[in-house]
Amino acid sequence: AEYMGVADDAALARPLAERVVSALEAAVKAGSFTHVVAAASSFGKNIVPRLGAGLDVQPVSEVIAINDESTFVRPIYAGNAIATVRSKDKVKVLTIRATSFEPAGAAAAAAPVEALGSAV
Repeated sequence: AEYMGVADDAALARPLAERVVSALEAAVKAGSFTHVVAAASSFGKNIVPRLGAGLDVQPVSEVIAINDESTFVRPIYAGNAIATVRSKDKVKVLTIRATSFEPAGAAAAAAPVEALGSAV
């Protein structure tokens, strides 16, 4: 990652999907983001489809492997088959199954943290 964006706003203290998506949409439209990634948790799965609709992109859910910046592997048919999908969208919006990836570890490069403008 080139940097990690952080939205620090009192309105996000209790993260409702609508408020979080509003802040993410504003940040993506104002910045030069190529990927927005969320955990494949109930919260991430609540936000990602809304964000995809707001940005007019197709989210890729439950990613279990990343082949390159546009190609992802995900389960389909209740996990009975694996699909490799390519996104041609300008901004890729993904949910990631964290258990499918090794922890970054101590040797991983740290990304600088930058504040995002508030648009909640």
